[in-house]
Amino acid sequence: MIEPYLNDLLSNDLAKIEEAVIQLGESQDPKAVAPLVRSLLRFQHQDELKALVCDALGELKDLRATQALLSQLRDPSSEVRESAFSALFSIGESRANAMPDAELWAQGFADPNEALTQIAWQTDLEAVQLLIKALDEDDSEVKVAALYTLGQLGFVGALSQMTALLYHSHSEVSVASAFALGELARLGSSQTALQVCQTLHQAWHHGSLGLEAQTQVLRAAAECHSVNIQTQGILAELFVSGIGHKDATLRQLAVIGLGRLGDERAVPLLAQRLQDSHMGVRRNAAYALAMLHTQETPSYLVKNILDQPSEVRTAIQLALSKCSYEKSLSAVYEAVNSSDARYRAASVSLLGSLKDEKGLLKTLQDEDSEVRKSSALAVGSAKLFGLSPILLSMLNDPEWRVRAAVSEGLKRLQDPTVSALLKERRQVESHPVVISALESAISSFT
Repeated sequence: MIEPYLNDLLSNDLAKIEEAVIQLGESQDPKAVAPLVRSLLRFQHQDELKALVCDALGELKDLRATQALLSQLRDPSSEVRESAFSALFSIGESRANAMPDAELWAQGFADPNEALTQIAWQTDLEAVQLLIKALDEDDSEVKVAALYTLGQLGFVGALSQMTALLYHSHSEVSVASAFALGELARLGSSQTALQVCQTLHQAWHHGSLGLEAQTQVLRAAAECHSVNIQTQGILAELFVSGIGHKDATLRQLAVIGLGRLGDERAVPLLAQRLQDSHMGVRRNAAYALAMLHTQETPSYLVKNILDQPSEVRTAIQLALSKCSYEKSLSAVYEAVNSSDARYRAASVSLLGSLKDEKGLLKTLQDEDSEVRKSSALAVGSAKLFGLSPILLSMLNDPEWRVRAAVSEGLKRLQDPTVSALLKERRQVESHPVVISALESAISSFT
């Protein structure tokens, strides 16, 4: 709770104010940003406090503080200027290190909190000129901080300097430059995006970039929002080059980028990545396919459900929900009618996510115990109350693992009419694991 510190920030007790600023910075609570920014105005003649506030804003790493910190770069106090510069560096570096959120992208919207929100100051052009001059400084850390900040501001006037620094001998400068160029493409016009994409494409194939800089190049490319056909062609070639890279992070960025482009021709290539050696690549490939959802997508998704961890199965379920229901159901039916029992068992959860009672009614009676077990869990998770009587009858299944799964399925289903029947079954059950599952289900009703 930061409310006590917000109150202390408004007090006249210097010690309380200093402690409040420190605690607000350490809180990591975004609600602390605006009060701290306003305090910069209140303490405009108190250098030590302003520097402390800048430090706190740097700890919060919130993009909304950028404009306020930018204006502190022209403060008469060197202590304040240095704190503001360090804070801007922290904010920019934090955003640069953040991996794209594939799930949000798959759902088709961006986080509004990432938008640059001006709280107290308009862009200070004189301070921007200071940042541009800083790009020529010998100190690499100064270059890096200036690049991060100019990128966040979307200042296109620095594009040529950023491009030159992409090939800087210091790896951190190269990384920051790639990040800044990506921000220009994200925030700028279609023409700016085209220029940036051409620059990134050239840098990727130049062969001189380190792994971190390559990561930033792909991240920057993945965040380009341009609909320009020429830009899309450049990006597609770039992502196809990255999708087979030995580094898993680069492969993840490449599959996300291909999904965002919206080109259906990428579907077979993305489908291959559902068998990638790295789980994160497989998960992001499923999310990318969700963004494309062609007629063939459901079949690719379902065929790759076997032996996947829960994170990938969840991504596949989400992707199917974005596709045609009929096509998705048809692909799952083909799987649950397979002669491969393991494949049938793995596909059953997809019937649950599609809430298909007809298909689950059949799989609950499958000859294979693993299929019956998976089906019972799927019924409970999908809240298919119409299948509750079938689940109850399966408490007599000869396989104890199935009976345990049925108990768990009924617990998830939460049908209040079955509580008494569960207690009856508890009296005659002999297997200790099933007894434990029954008792857990019974207690969930009380």
